[in-house]
Amino acid sequence: MDAYLETIQLLESLTPAEVHSGHWPVRRGSEIAAFLAESREFVGTLDGVIEERLEQPATLRQLCEHVDVRLGPFGGDPVNLVFAVHGHLRRLLRGGGVLLLDATERPPHFQRADRAAA
Repeated sequence: MDAYLETIQLLESLTPAEVHSGHWPVRRGSEIAAFLAESREFVGTLDGVIEERLEQPATLRQLCEHVDVRLGPFGGDPVNLVFAVHGHLRRLLRGGGVLLLDATERPPHFQRADRAAA
C-alpha cells in the first residue's frame, strides 16, 4: 500500500496529460487529479473498514467478507480482494495498529491493537 500511495504522489507531481492504467479507463486532464484523489481516499476508507471489523478477532477470510459487504460487492474473483485486503492488513501490522494474536494459530487471527488487551 505504501508503494501504491507513493505512486499516486509521483503521478500528481508529474502532472501527466493522460494516465493509462491496467484496470481503469484512460484519464485525461482534470479527470486525473480526481481519479488520484479518489484512489487515495479509497485506501483510507478500506483501512477504516478493516479496522472496524478488527474490533473483534478476525481471519483474512473474515476481513475479506466484511470488506465485500461494506464496500462491494467485488464480484466473482475473490483473489483480487484477498490481495488488496492482505496488503492493507500488512501495512496496518507494520504500523502497529493491528496485532497478529497467535503466530501458531491457523488460520491466523488479527485484532486492532487497542482492542487486543480489552
